[in-house]
Amino acid sequence: MLYHRKWNIIMSEDLDKKIDQLTKKVDKLQDTVDNLSKKLEKHIGFIDETYEGLKNPIEAARRFLRR
Repeated sequence: MLYHRKWNIIMSEDLDKKIDQLTKKVDKLQDTVDNLSKKLEKHIGFIDETYEGLKNPIEAARRFLRR
C-alpha cells in the first residue's frame, strides 16, 4: 500500500472543512428547533389559558343541551 503524506494532509483538511460545515448546519438547525419549541410552548400556554376561561360556559351549555 502506497502512502503519500501530501494527500493525507489534503484529505484531512477537506474532512475538517466538511465537519465544520456540518457543525454549523447542525447548530443552525438546533437554533431553529429551539425557536419553534418556544413559540409552540407559548401557543399551547395561550390555548390552555383560553380554554380554562371557557371551560365552565362550555360545560354549562353541554348540560343544558342534554335536557
